Amino acid sequence: MTVYRRYLFISTLSFSHLVLSVLQDRVIDDQLGDPFSQFMPIYEPPDLWQQGNGCQNCTLRPSPLDAEQATWHDTSGSSGSRSIQFRFTGVSIAIYGIIAKQNERFTFDMNWSYTLDDSEPTSYTTPSRTGVPLDNFYYNCSLLSLSNLPNTAHTLVMEASLPAPSPESSRGGAILFDYAKYRFDDGSDSPSVLTTDGSFTTIPGSTVATSGTSQTQPATTVPSSNPSGTSQADAKKKHLAVILGLTFGGLAFLSFILTFFF
Repeated sequence: MTVYRRYLFISTLSFSHLVLSVLQDRVIDDQLGDPFSQFMPIYEPPDLWQQGNGCQNCTLRPSPLDAEQATWHDTSGSSGSRSIQFRFTGVSIAIYGIIAKQNERFTFDMNWSYTLDDSEPTSYTTPSRTGVPLDNFYYNCSLLSLSNLPNTAHTLVMEASLPAPSPESSRGGAILFDYAKYRFDDGSDSPSVLTTDGSFTTIPGSTVATSGTSQTQPATTVPSSNPSGTSQADAKKKHLAVILGLTFGGLAFLSFILTFFF
């Protein structure tokens, strides 16, 4: 019986806890950029993009109250291409814009392509609208959504081909870019062992789980609410709460084992 108790005690001391990783969302605003990395979207050609809120010559005028940070970037014209470059570290990213419900001068349906890192360009068309329009505009419209990415640094370039006038239509093309939202893993998903002094130590060379080959794919359905970035301070508080909870829980369990078996 004594041998059994000692074996159980030693097994309890070696009991490991997995500290779960935390997925966080951050926003890249069209005007303010990413407040964490300080990255600003890169618009090409730069002289054909302008800040829509406050633009005196812009025909399209969405409501600033319904746009992220009350700003958006506007570009329009007949023929030619427009592009936006993003840089981020994360496992997914979604690009959002504003689309007019009806407009006699411009269309928002056009051919797009995107290039992620060193991959070949992928072509697609403007996703269909979802939700209910407000004041003749759809807000938080998904222009592109990529997921299942490795949690590393990425460069994403979106390029649109504006439609040229034709006998069927004389309308040009327009893009109203509002913001991008990316999600990243804070990297805390390594196994830890609860030691006798109540601290956690990481097991070298260990992994919690393995995933399959990463894939990227455009999606047309995304959340319809404005996101707010999660600060690093909030993330640290969450980790501290998890660690303290596991620590005190482990100590209480050890106390029970010591009292019951010895």
